[in-house]
Amino acid sequence: MIKAIILANFRNTFSTRKISISILSFIVLITLFNAVFFNSYKNTNNFSVNIIDEDISSYSNEFLDLLSNNNLIELNIVEKLDKTSLNDEKLQGIFKIEKGFGDKIQKGDLDKLISVYYLKNNIVAPVLSDIIAKDLLAVISAEKTKKSLDFYYKELNISKENKSYSRVLNYYKDDEFQLNFEYDMKDSIIKSIDYGIIQKRASLGITSLFSTIFIIILISFIESKNHSAIQKKISIHDKNGLKGYLANMIFLTLISFPLLLIPLYLVLFKYGSLGKFFIFLLITLLFIIDILLLLDILKKIFKNNIKLQTYAPLILLTLSLLGEGIFTSDFLPESMKIFAMISPYNFYGQFLYDNFIVGYSLGNGFYLSALIIIGIVLLVTSALFSKNSRLIFKQVLND
Repeated sequence: MIKAIILANFRNTFSTRKISISILSFIVLITLFNAVFFNSYKNTNNFSVNIIDEDISSYSNEFLDLLSNNNLIELNIVEKLDKTSLNDEKLQGIFKIEKGFGDKIQKGDLDKLISVYYLKNNIVAPVLSDIIAKDLLAVISAEKTKKSLDFYYKELNISKENKSYSRVLNYYKDDEFQLNFEYDMKDSIIKSIDYGIIQKRASLGITSLFSTIFIIILISFIESKNHSAIQKKISIHDKNGLKGYLANMIFLTLISFPLLLIPLYLVLFKYGSLGKFFIFLLITLLFIIDILLLLDILKKIFKNNIKLQTYAPLILLTLSLLGEGIFTSDFLPESMKIFAMISPYNFYGQFLYDNFIVGYSLGNGFYLSALIIIGIVLLVTSALFSKNSRLIFKQVLND
């Protein structure tokens, strides 16, 4: 019976060309929006940094020469420290060669040779510092090699013809020649965010929000169309409503799933592996089910279709904006951050951010569990709103 209801719903729904055209048009338009907005931030193949040389020594010049030949960075030598320049969305950091840089290297004092200024929440800055550290280590190593050779040839009075490497290696093993150093990492502008990352996250969040709002409009139209044709037949053969409820949820899930999956994955497929694709399918499916369960509750609250289409999008917009579905809630008052703990947009958006923007995630199990728990809470809540729903829920538990 469930299969028959689902097939009947499909036949009745897509017998109208307007619905098919509306679904196809929406998928094309929202995919184009996501593709353009997601990729409009121009990332370069290298990182743009400003550097200030306050030491002006042979050591700092050697360091600058090495940085100039580093293909991973775009080096801009400036005369003075201007932290406001970090507001330029292309600039990833400012590095200052501290005064006494050369003297410290000569003495073996490797503490705070350079200072790093970057925007708060810029995940590129620590990686960039490690890239620059490679060239700094080269300068330090060259000085230590020079000292070791001086010691080897002069202090030990060993002729150059004696090529005993063991004594040199023993000399390098001494604690005095550990190549450890520190640099200052300084948040320069509080509450500033990397523009490329926030734009990409916003693109995915807006796509998710628009897709779910379109689902509300589409479902309202489908149900009003299917009601008279199918609902009466269902009530005769399905007195407790369980099969009809399950068939309706499966049908709506099958209709809604592509509306979100296709626009997102056509943009994200090149950023993920096959394994990410499967977890993406599963979490997207859970997210859609959560939204449909929420919509089921809203239908029972508002009852009137006009009220539903008026207030439901506003509720989804609130859950998305205040629930970190589009932007981070760092700027919101603490009292409003509760939305991030209950909003499915938060966990779905964070999953997309971790896996397809940052590029890795250790929290997929957490996002999976969170969406399942939200779904269970919504299902229980829906069951409490009507006698018929309570009977269905009770029968599911008994089964």
